[in-house]
Amino acid sequence: MACGSSVATAMLEVIMKIKSDYKVHYALKNMMEVPADCGAYGTDLPSQIDTSCEIILFFLSVSNWSGVYAFLSESFRHLRNQTEDSDFVRNIDLLGALYLDSDKLTTVFRDIQTVFTMVRRPMHKLLVKFFFKQSLFYWIITRGNELVAETQSHSVLVMEASTLFDIVYRNADHERKSHVYWEFLATLIVLLPDCFSKYQKFKQSKMLSRKFAFLEALNKHFRKPSANKERENATSSYILVAMAASSISSVDRARSIVLFANPCIAVYWISIMVHPIGFVFLWA
Repeated sequence: MACGSSVATAMLEVIMKIKSDYKVHYALKNMMEVPADCGAYGTDLPSQIDTSCEIILFFLSVSNWSGVYAFLSESFRHLRNQTEDSDFVRNIDLLGALYLDSDKLTTVFRDIQTVFTMVRRPMHKLLVKFFFKQSLFYWIITRGNELVAETQSHSVLVMEASTLFDIVYRNADHERKSHVYWEFLATLIVLLPDCFSKYQKFKQSKMLSRKFAFLEALNKHFRKPSANKERENATSSYILVAMAASSISSVDRARSIVLFANPCIAVYWISIMVHPIGFVFLWA
């Protein structure tokens, strides 16, 4: 049962005061490729408090979406209007802990399109990509039936995902070496089934669309024989596609994304065996 809006707002404010800013600082270091000083994070008391806060925030967004999203929207407004010379954005990590369904995703897609259009500081855009990928990917791997239904019908959600993909791809020349950029686009393209079904037909074209060009670059870098930054980015992105394909295959094995991801399925399962992932929140 949802609690009253005033109670939810008060609870949200308390939780956000208790929770530390560690993950935002971690994300900034991660994107700048500075080894994050994690220390005992994950086992010490402050990190356990953070994790508990994120779980509460997730369920609070289930029962009181409008209140939680209004709080997050303040961070979006701050991003659009920020004038100080700082990469840090307080509470933007709430974006990674949101509960999402197809209707809510459409709203978030549209708001983030506006953010990317108006925000000028590259690191701020990367922070949004970093955290939005987490909640979006959680929806992908936990709601396979809803994902398949949305992509089969070429819904408004698919159109918004396509628009956001184009905005990011078109305006991110300075980000192309960042794993955040690659992994965000890899997550978005999962929602665009035509890209996978038509890829084999159009990949030889000299005039590739943005989506086909991205898939071609992903394939090219993933298959490079020697390890380098481009291959690392492609591999982590390919694994995300493979994980999404695994979720989709439980509903529809004939999907083109499943065939596309086959070369990476083995890599995905090896990665699971070597480093199991707990799907409470994906924030790495």
